[in-house]
Amino acid sequence: MPYLFSIKNQILLVNKTSDNLYLRYYPSHHNQRMSVMVKSIFNDYTAQLDELEHLHIIYKSSANNLVHLFEDNNKFTKKVILDDYNNSYQVTNLRYLYDKKHYLFYCAVNPYEGTSDLIFHPFTNSDEESSPQSLFTLTHLNAPYECTIHNGILYLLSTIVVDQEHQINLYQYHIKNEQWDHFETIRVLKDPVTSLSLCINQHGYHVAYEVKSGEDHTIYYTKKINDWSKPQSIYSSRKDLFPVLFLYNDLIWLNWRDNTLMNCMSADYGYSFTEPLPCSVQNKSAIHYYFYHYTTPSLSGHKFYGFIDREPYLSVLSQVDTEGILPYQDKNNEVKSIVDNIHLLRKNYKQVEALQKENSELKEVQNTIKNQYNELAGMAKKLQEEGKKWKSKYLRSDMELKKVRGRISNMKSNLYQKKEDDML
Repeated sequence: MPYLFSIKNQILLVNKTSDNLYLRYYPSHHNQRMSVMVKSIFNDYTAQLDELEHLHIIYKSSANNLVHLFEDNNKFTKKVILDDYNNSYQVTNLRYLYDKKHYLFYCAVNPYEGTSDLIFHPFTNSDEESSPQSLFTLTHLNAPYECTIHNGILYLLSTIVVDQEHQINLYQYHIKNEQWDHFETIRVLKDPVTSLSLCINQHGYHVAYEVKSGEDHTIYYTKKINDWSKPQSIYSSRKDLFPVLFLYNDLIWLNWRDNTLMNCMSADYGYSFTEPLPCSVQNKSAIHYYFYHYTTPSLSGHKFYGFIDREPYLSVLSQVDTEGILPYQDKNNEVKSIVDNIHLLRKNYKQVEALQKENSELKEVQNTIKNQYNELAGMAKKLQEEGKKWKSKYLRSDMELKKVRGRISNMKSNLYQKKEDDML
């Protein structure tokens, strides 16, 4: 897999053709040719730049050894970091990161257990001994995994099989403490995962993965801001899709290949995606490229579809690049206007979302008040009816009381009259 690096207002390409591993810079000056670095019959290699912009390449030699090729005092030096002359480990699927120290991953056969393991091999340029660590068993040597470093933490996204179920796990290695101390399971599936893509920025984690169910291949997207979101189905096909994921100016882009290069985009941070569309630039030779050492915080992600047509083109990014990330690209002022103002769309979206939420809450309050008013009105009506009843009862009792008083008065009068009659 080719590697691109942004260095000194140029793009450095590390690539392999036939048996030659070579370098080339873009934009090309005059008739600049590629510089052949080493020869190897294997396609397994990986590359990084250090903090001094010195190039480091790790490759599998024709003698089956893993070799570290690096710049030192304006020349390149070789150092064997794993001797496997009889190919007993069958090393393949190399990935390599750098953060003041070298962090190498590869898949290898465990000759004692007969398993395919993912190996983690940290090392330095010094003669200090380093030991490969077997992290866990994979389903096969070409099993998908992705790794990246963000804020001093190395993140590893991979799949394992537990009780015949496929787990997508995200592991964390704290560089300062030099230890793996946390992992979380993102998804548990019955069907195998055929490809993965990972992107991390200051806002959260973004993962795209491809699941093969029968003959169908489906791309899913999920994110974590507080908790992992419910996976969204993005696209399905009968072919391998191998999606890649990156963020640029707060837009989330998904890119894959199904006969033609396809893409879709999210402007609301992954809550919804546009309909899948063919990319505006197409090339049958497009393959995966890793892209490192760019400095803009607007871009997050390291894996892209790309091809070479006088200069390297990275699918979607080349069409929306407004910051000179790829120095040979012509500026696109119209796209720049859209990208520069997309935060307003997101802001308006958030404002509308907040207003909708507030409106919903106000409606709930209104309904509550209405229900309470109806209850009080009902109670008032009942009290009024009860009052009328008691008023009627009061009037009747008052009349009865007056009658009784009249009778008592009459009885008193009769008694006085009788006494007078008796006295006479």
